Amino acid sequence: IEVIGTPIRAQIDATGSYSLELPAGTYQLAVHAQGHTLGKAKRTVQAGQAIRQDFALAAAPSILLIDSGQWYFTSQADYYREGLFDTSHTFDFHAIRDPHNDVPTLAQLESYDIVIWSAPHDSIGQIGANDVITDYLGAGGNLLISGEDIAFYDGLGFGTQTWFFRRMGALFDGETTPETIIQGMDDTPFAALNLNLNGGDSAGNQHSPDQSRLREETLTKPIFSYDNQQYAGLMAGHCEPFQIVYLGFGLEGISHAADRAELLQRSFDHFAAPLITSGLHMTPKAVDDFAIPSDQLVYTFTVRNLSETVTETFNISEVGSVWPTSLLTETVTLGPCESAETVLTIEVPADAA
Repeated sequence: IEVIGTPIRAQIDATGSYSLELPAGTYQLAVHAQGHTLGKAKRTVQAGQAIRQDFALAAAPSILLIDSGQWYFTSQADYYREGLFDTSHTFDFHAIRDPHNDVPTLAQLESYDIVIWSAPHDSIGQIGANDVITDYLGAGGNLLISGEDIAFYDGLGFGTQTWFFRRMGALFDGETTPETIIQGMDDTPFAALNLNLNGGDSAGNQHSPDQSRLREETLTKPIFSYDNQQYAGLMAGHCEPFQIVYLGFGLEGISHAADRAELLQRSFDHFAAPLITSGLHMTPKAVDDFAIPSDQLVYTFTVRNLSETVTETFNISEVGSVWPTSLLTETVTLGPCESAETVLTIEVPADAA
């Protein structure tokens, strides 16, 4: 039990009871219990008065907030604390003051439903935590990670890290200016959530937010874009045991507290969303090729069932071709997230231009 703005704390006993002695005044109380929503109440106490205040806390995901800005004295954890308080989420806190000794272990992470990682100007790979976070995701964890240099360090060249390349399916694609407007993309949990950087009550610390691009044949989806239409944020985890929400800018750089809280809440709602029940993914989506008259062109296409729960039968056909074509397989039955291949053959006429 915390009295906001004071050092006063109390802990419940075995019966769920607690006691606080406070001078006369008005106070805001907060009740933290891991795996439950944050309890909040505002009460006024008169001199000599005893007040009973009960709290009923609903179940909620267990959350660990990791602050890797500590080791270079650039912590922005307070912006996350504020957002978590505003969304009524309880969390545990882990500060990385020395990358050689303070990186959390897999055993520590596995006890949490969600890990929030604040990396203002560093990255998971830079502090040697790639294996830990890769294994946490493989075990079914959920990760929300934010910072303007994460892709630069973990998604570029020889520095590319497994968690970024394989788990998230992305690569670094350059930097942009902080004056950009960040737009939530349609058909994502962040649709119509438009953000500004470095204004209002933000940390004002965004200098060169990262842009990202998707690897080929990945199911990762862009969730935010900059003015230049490059990707500002991604979500990954479709047909995987994990979920990732990645932001190429620092949460602390968002101009208004209400927007920061909204982004956090939408991320939590996404992590809690039910499995996808339908969908189809075919690759490659397009082919651009050269041929000469009388050639026979053969292409292999991969068809994937995007349902995470249902077995589906798909009928495949070609429509509108002016040249003779044939499909090796016209019907495929696929279990959840399964894929199969079909072969398309195209006969180029002898009199083709």
